[in-house]
Amino acid sequence: MRRAALIAIIAIAVLPGTTWALETETRDMSLLPGTTWAQETETQDMSFDSCVGLIAKMATQFGVAPINIVETTALRIVRFPATDGSVVMTCSRDDGKMILTKSPHQ
Repeated sequence: MRRAALIAIIAIAVLPGTTWALETETRDMSLLPGTTWAQETETQDMSFDSCVGLIAKMATQFGVAPINIVETTALRIVRFPATDGSVVMTCSRDDGKMILTKSPHQ
């Protein structure tokens, strides 16, 4: 199983009993005719502190340090690199949400 998919699956497994909203988007790549890619986004109601804890737990489980994109007292966005793409995890204190986006390399 590819790392990006594995990270997304483990994130779900870490939170038993949760319900996820899954959105899948497919786009035509104009630079590569006939090639498509799918981006998956999962959203979960979650406290900011729990979400930030989940980032640390995922990093420990996979042995991959997250790359910080934004780190404030109200918003944390990190990216986990993978061989087939990346997983971006957003924690929002104001919205009380965790957003996990899996994207393949373009």
